[in-house]
Amino acid sequence: MLGAVAASPNDLGLEWEDKRVRTEAYVAWVNARGTLWVNGESFPYRVTAVLVQRDGTWLWHTHSGSSRTSL
Repeated sequence: MLGAVAASPNDLGLEWEDKRVRTEAYVAWVNARGTLWVNGESFPYRVTAVLVQRDGTWLWHTHSGSSRTSL
């Protein structure tokens, strides 16, 4: 997925307005709200992610993001 985003011909950006993280042992939950920029146009964006720690490194486990875009 990240490869497709990086290869996109669109000019993309994110600005986070609210970020919340909760950790418990080797798991972290992230909720964030912000603005997605696509070719100069802005759209509201929200993301929820679950990360797990393995061998001292945080790894992305689950992701859910949503936006109202015309893409």
